[in-house]
Amino acid sequence: MDSSTHNLTKTITQNRIIFTVYDRKTDSLLITAQGKASTKGNQYTERFEQSSDKSMIGEPLVFTYIVQGNKLSYEGGHKGMHIVEVLRRIE
Repeated sequence: MDSSTHNLTKTITQNRIIFTVYDRKTDSLLITAQGKASTKGNQYTERFEQSSDKSMIGEPLVFTYIVQGNKLSYEGGHKGMHIVEVLRRIE
């Protein structure tokens, strides 16, 4: 996903995640989801409980992550979906 054409907003707390993706050109919502987030060692897991894309519900997305300063980088996914993201902490 290209940040020049899409806007991803993601909030991760100690055990929850919520995100939305908007199309910048059409100013329309593409997907939104929320569910559980967890870590174990350097593994980060997202398991969505509700989503506008029902195929995301239930199947966990599993990532390897690293925190450097105020940035969270992770890579992984599931079922042929490969995701690489770098998020910045906002306080």
